Amino acid sequence: MKKNLINLNFRINKLILKQGKLSKISLIIDKAYLLLVKSLKKSPLYILNKAVENIMPLFLLNNKKIGKRVIISPSFILSDYSRKAIGIKWIVEAALKRTGSFHKNLALEILEAFHNRGSVKKRQRDLNSIVLENKSNLKYRW
Repeated sequence: MKKNLINLNFRINKLILKQGKLSKISLIIDKAYLLLVKSLKKSPLYILNKAVENIMPLFLLNNKKIGKRVIISPSFILSDYSRKAIGIKWIVEAALKRTGSFHKNLALEILEAFHNRGSVKKRQRDLNSIVLENKSNLKYRW
C-alpha cells in the first residue's frame, strides 16, 4: 500500500521567503530537487517526505517558572502537521548555517536526514535525551 506523498514546497517557501521573490525561491527548490534526483534516482517528494519523517520531533520543551526555579517540562506534539513543520524548519535552519550555495546545502541536509544522520538528526537525539532527563517534570503540564 503506497502512502500519499504530500508536496511540502509551500512550507519550505514560507520558511525561506523573508524578503524576495517567490520565483527565485521556487528556482532554488527546483535546483535542490534536481540534485536529489541525480544522487538517489528516486522521486524528490518521496525523499523529502521520508527525510522529514525521520527527523520529526515527538516532544516540545516548555519552561515553567515555579517560585524562583525554572522547570523544563516536556510535552507531546500530537499534531502531525506541527511535527512536520518543525522538522522542515530544522532542515532549513541547518542548510542556512552551512557555507556555500543554499540549494546544495538544502539538498545535502535532506539527503542526510533521509539516511538518518547529520546535524538535524543530532538535534533530534539531543532533544530526546533532554526529555528523558526531565521526564519527572511531566506533572507540571498544566
